[in-house]
Amino acid sequence: MGLDLAREAVAGLGGDRVHVVAAARALDSLLPSQWQQRVRMRRTALSFDDWLRVVLGPDRSHPEAHNFWMPHDAGELVARWVEATGSPERFTLLISDRSRPDLAPRAFEEMLALPAGLLDLDDGETRNQSLGIGRTELIRLVTATVERRDWPLPPTHPLTVALTNTVKSSAPWPDEAPLPPVPAWAAERVAELNDRRAEEVRGAGVRVVGDPDALRSSRPAAGATSQDDHRPVMVSAELAAAALEQALAYALEQEDAARTARRRVRRLRRR
Repeated sequence: MGLDLAREAVAGLGGDRVHVVAAARALDSLLPSQWQQRVRMRRTALSFDDWLRVVLGPDRSHPEAHNFWMPHDAGELVARWVEATGSPERFTLLISDRSRPDLAPRAFEEMLALPAGLLDLDDGETRNQSLGIGRTELIRLVTATVERRDWPLPPTHPLTVALTNTVKSSAPWPDEAPLPPVPAWAAERVAELNDRRAEEVRGAGVRVVGDPDALRSSRPAAGATSQDDHRPVMVSAELAAAALEQALAYALEQEDAARTARRRVRRLRRR
């Protein structure tokens, strides 16, 4: 969201009554998650390595780079919302920290004067869990095929929605590999960006909940592989069959609709 839209949002939500809360997370954990989110929404067909080369490259006007950095460039994010709200006192930045999973609910309870523990909503289920690399790659390859064949199947098309929902809702299989880490070729660049973000947050002059140093990289060990170095990605037969079932069901529905239309045309001609 650019500055103009940020100002509109603040004005529409109450002007000087608005307090903005944003979150920041270390890039070495954020980047794989964001790539997976883009793939599962069918917004990119780039492999993780190719996507990283765009996002970490010098041209932030590229759609993929712009989409990532608009909400995740910590320095620009803080400056934009402070400008939109008119005061650094009306902006809070939460630092995501795996060692403090309750940081966000505790911060909101304090800001809203709620009883401690009220926002503990954990019912034992894991929420917003990333897909493994097998399911992510299945969606990505479908998107790549659609683009290569120039088929008129946008992300909102019923067939592709059904296919991706089938993959997203399927349970992981026992040996499904997780998302790959940031590869070795990108590790130093990511560490530099994380260090810069931590310093920008520390000197931003806004309320920060959490430790800015949590934004720094846990620098990967030398020799970490890229996604392309992994063994061939496999998916379970059950998942492949479920995805194929959705495609066949849609094809049969369209064939049935076409037959119905032809019968109606024939009846009209006879009349």
